[in-house]
Amino acid sequence: MKFSRSFILDGFFILLLIALTIAFYQVLRPFLLDIFLAVILTDLTWRLYDNLSRTFKPPLASFLSVLIFFFIIAGFLTMLGFLFAQEAGDGFSAIKKLLPEVRKWITDNSSLEFLKDVPVLNFLPRYAESLKLGDALSRLLKTGTEMLIDFTTRSFTGLSRGILHFILILSLMYFLYLNGPILLKRISDLIPLGDEDTDELLTEIVNITRATAISTVVIGVIEGLFGSILFYIFRLPSPILWGILMMIVSMIPLIGTNSILIPAGVILIATGRWVAGLLIIILGFAGISASQYVLKPKLLGGRSGLHPAIVLLSILGGLIWLGVIGFLVGPLIAALFIVIWNQFGKRFKEELDQKNLPRQ
Repeated sequence: MKFSRSFILDGFFILLLIALTIAFYQVLRPFLLDIFLAVILTDLTWRLYDNLSRTFKPPLASFLSVLIFFFIIAGFLTMLGFLFAQEAGDGFSAIKKLLPEVRKWITDNSSLEFLKDVPVLNFLPRYAESLKLGDALSRLLKTGTEMLIDFTTRSFTGLSRGILHFILILSLMYFLYLNGPILLKRISDLIPLGDEDTDELLTEIVNITRATAISTVVIGVIEGLFGSILFYIFRLPSPILWGILMMIVSMIPLIGTNSILIPAGVILIATGRWVAGLLIIILGFAGISASQYVLKPKLLGGRSGLHPAIVLLSILGGLIWLGVIGFLVGPLIAALFIVIWNQFGKRFKEELDQKNLPRQ
C-alpha cells in the first residue's frame, strides 16, 4: 500500500502538532489555575477597562485597571485582616482554655452518661467502654491539632508563593486587557467550526466561568454569615473571626464550612452544653448541605442554563477527576458537552428525522 507524499507530510505535521501541544501543556500546567483565574477576573472587570480605555490609551487603561483591582483586593484583605486581628487573640485564648476540659471529657467515658437521656444517642454510654470511644476521640483530637498546626505552618510558608501567584495573575490580566479580544479572535479562527457555532461555544465558556466564579463567592459569603450567626446565637467566642474563616474555607473544595462548625459543636458538648452542641451540628450540617447541594447548583444553573442536577454531578465529578480546579472545569465541560450535542442535532437534523419515516 503506497502513501502519497502529501499524506506523509500531513501525518508528520499532525504528529508534530500533537507532540508540541502536549509539551506546551506540560510547561503551562503549574500555572493553569493562575491563567484560569486571570481570564475570569479579566472578564468580570472588563467593563472597568472598557470605560477607562475611552479616556486613556490602551496600555495606560490596562495598567490603571490592574492597579484599581489591586487596591480593591488589598483594601478588602486589609479590612478582613483588621477584623481577624481584633478577635483572634480572644478567640484562640478561649479555645486554649477549653482544650483541657475537652481533653478530659474525651478520655473520661463517664462524661457520656448525660447522653442516656438524649434520644437516638442514648446507646453511646453503654458501648463507649467496649468501643474505646475515649481513646478514639483522643487520637482524633491529637490528629486534628497536628493537622491544624501543619495547615497554619504551610499557610505562612506558602505566603510568598501566594504573593508570586497573585503578581502573575495581575500581569496576565494586564496583557489580557490589551490583547484578549485579538487572542479570542485568533482562537475563533482556528476552531474548525462555523462562526455561529464557534460564537455559541465561546459564549457558553464565558457564561459558565462567570457563573461559577460568582456563585462560589456568593455561597462563601452566605455560609460565612450563616456560621457567624450560629456562633453568636450559641455564644461562641469571636463570631466575626470564625465567620471570616468559614467564608474562606467554603470557597476551598473538599474542606467546607462544616470543618469548623462540627468541631465547634463537639466542643460545646464536651463543655456540658450538649443541647447547643447538637443544635449547631445539626443546623450547620443541614444549612451547609442546603447551600452546597441545593442553592449553589440552582444559582449556578440559573446563570449558566445548566440543570441543577447536572451542575451538582459535574462539580463533584470534576473534583474527583482534577482536584481543586475540577470544581471550575467540571461545569464547563458539562456545558460544552450539551452545546456540542445541540449543534450535532442541528447539523444532522435531516438525517436524524429520516429514522422516523416509514420504511418503503
